[in-house]
Amino acid sequence: MKGIYYDGKDALYREDIPMPVQKAGESLVKIRMCAVCNTDKEVRKGYRPDFRGVMGHEFVGEVLDSPVKDLIKKRVVGELNAACGKCIYCKTGRPTHCDSRRVLGMSDKDGAFAEYMTIDTDLLHVIPDGLPDEIAIFTEPLAAALEILTQIHIFPISALQTTRYMQKAPLMFARALLYSFLQRETSRASLSKKKIPSSEAATV
Repeated sequence: MKGIYYDGKDALYREDIPMPVQKAGESLVKIRMCAVCNTDKEVRKGYRPDFRGVMGHEFVGEVLDSPVKDLIKKRVVGELNAACGKCIYCKTGRPTHCDSRRVLGMSDKDGAFAEYMTIDTDLLHVIPDGLPDEIAIFTEPLAAALEILTQIHIFPISALQTTRYMQKAPLMFARALLYSFLQRETSRASLSKKKIPSSEAATV
């Protein structure tokens, strides 16, 4: 099959990549769309010097075969970290920091820059019917931004701080927008719980 293969030095276009074979618990996915993450660029620069294989982890695909039959023919996106489930990180609810995790397109697991790929079935997420591929493709970078909120408390940020984030990097910009949105929604939820005096009700 066709794909982009990292050989330890550069990303090479090939047409002789073997078709992936499902292992226990994996689904076979036909790739519909991929996006290039900055991490993919870093892999080319030597970020993962021991990796050899198909690159890419941001994708939209269609499930062709799966142990979960309801997934077949569904459009999906997927997580990139396949955890071991046994180490201290996995047992304390931090599987994305697993010591021996396989990382899609980066560590011990071929990625999505090919016509087909296999992936642990429990890493797949079905795309709602009304969401186009062109928007669903941003699920993984958005998830990366949301991941931070599960690990630390983010204090409210000012407009000036948001502007500084915008100047640093696209992902930082996405995070800043996300935090600002969450802060606004939290404020609205707090206000909605307050009782409005009857004298003010007509003006609200």
